[in-house]
Amino acid sequence: MSQFILPENWIWAKLGDITEIIGGGTPSRDNPLYFQGTIPWATPTDTTKLNGMWIDETTEAITESGLKSSSAVLLPPATVLMTSRASIGVTAINRRPMCTNQGFANFICNDDIIVNEYLAYWLPAIKDKLFQLAGGTTFKEISKSTLARVEIPLPPLPEQRRIAAILREADEIRRLRRQANEKMQEITEALFHDMFGDPVTNPKRWKTEKLGDLVTFTTSGPRNWAMYYSFQGARFIRVQNLTNHKLNFDNMVFITPPDNVEASRSKVAPTDILFSITGVVGLVAVVPEDIGDAYVSQHVAIIRLKPDIDPYFVATFLAHRAGGQAQIGMQQYGQTKPGFGLNDIRSMNIFLPPISLQKQFAKILAHIGTIETEQNKDYYHLDTLYQSLLAQAFSGELTASWREAHLAELAQAAEERDHLLKGLLHSTVTPPNLDDLQEPVKSQTTNREELTKELTSVQTALYKLIEGQWETYFTATRVHEDIGLCIDGQGTYREELDRGGRYTLFAGLGCSLDTIRRELHFLARMGLVKELTLLVEEESGIGTVHYVTAYRSLRADDECRQQDLGLLNTDQVEEALV
Repeated sequence: MSQFILPENWIWAKLGDITEIIGGGTPSRDNPLYFQGTIPWATPTDTTKLNGMWIDETTEAITESGLKSSSAVLLPPATVLMTSRASIGVTAINRRPMCTNQGFANFICNDDIIVNEYLAYWLPAIKDKLFQLAGGTTFKEISKSTLARVEIPLPPLPEQRRIAAILREADEIRRLRRQANEKMQEITEALFHDMFGDPVTNPKRWKTEKLGDLVTFTTSGPRNWAMYYSFQGARFIRVQNLTNHKLNFDNMVFITPPDNVEASRSKVAPTDILFSITGVVGLVAVVPEDIGDAYVSQHVAIIRLKPDIDPYFVATFLAHRAGGQAQIGMQQYGQTKPGFGLNDIRSMNIFLPPISLQKQFAKILAHIGTIETEQNKDYYHLDTLYQSLLAQAFSGELTASWREAHLAELAQAAEERDHLLKGLLHSTVTPPNLDDLQEPVKSQTTNREELTKELTSVQTALYKLIEGQWETYFTATRVHEDIGLCIDGQGTYREELDRGGRYTLFAGLGCSLDTIRRELHFLARMGLVKELTLLVEEESGIGTVHYVTAYRSLRADDECRQQDLGLLNTDQVEEALV
């Protein structure tokens, strides 16, 4: 790996010198006494589905005899687990003793030299380089010996803790936004239940039909179309383009299709329902109106409905856990290779409310989709900011100003680190006690304060002004006006005009209206305050309205816009704005 010039007191260190790297193993599944025990046993699926860094539980647990019979090792708490096969570089930290299968390289850190969270954030940041170092052609795997030679940029411990804290806070903001996005599916199911009832019990006694009786056309895509791949042309929709029951245009493949019957049959049309039939079965999406030329692969089916059936209602039923997904699970029970045929699709049962109610549901669903689109944009911006922080973190740029203010502390810590490295390559690891399986460890970093320490003076003043004001909505114009009232032209603070002393931090900062607008928007993108658009009725003229961008403090349960939407339905919008 190519190296770059490090800041003062940073060094390059080999992972094998500062950590103990341990693999995993799998007990024989032929012996039932090895599984369903009490020792957590992690697989890559357990870490890739995590919504955070720390892992408490695993899907499977093994027995003590299963542990002893395999190459699995009981790892102490606070070990960094990293996937080392296929999806290389996904990390987690175990809160309690656990073991892993052979798809991991696990790092037991020397706490006197490296902070585990620092390592856990750095490894995913270099996953492309780890993938290049991995052996194998069709099945990539990076070995422990290769990882031991990989060098990490290593600041003194205090700076590692600060970097880990900043990244953890930024990652937590991303996680909350991702959770909010995932809750949209729950909202859709709740709306479905409210309007139509439980798909299993059908309490409203809707007429039940076979899906095959509601369609005009069902088919799946052609085989062996890789020969038609091109850099441009028509979209070629594969299973990976169906995510969270939506059509995802990321990683889309393009083709130049042949002019034949097979191509005509597999071409999609607006409002077609797409349904994955192999691999991950039962992913559903409705084709948008602006799809253009697009075709499906052999693993995706097209369901084209009769005109008097709403596709969004049917797609929601098919995606519902108690509706279509439950039927898919029943039909697949006992199969070793997931698959679902066209006849299976046609034989699915679906209840059928009146078309007017279906259309009403689709209209509400479109509104939910608009909110979801805005949330996805927010997540994209947060993810971009997080990736930028990662790039700065491990070069020293992120903590440059903090480092200047702590030179003596860092120099002493660096001296202690270097002394340890000379005399001790890694500390002796004490195997965890099986009796301690229920004793979790906690993160060393704090909740959000590290991120706020990186703000400028103006950003800090605005953040302090808004923080904790959950029922008040701040606009850039009103904030600018109040600053002008409380701070005179020479930058002097006039205490007698400041209600509650909220504007004292703005003294001497010289904030223009454009500056306030820009910095409020920045705080919102960082996830430190909430930005929203409020509709306000003009005092002059009945029915005249305008839109105002406003900001408020984050609430503890701020995973959606329900509180703000509730406010918009009241007569208190003007009272809330400041």
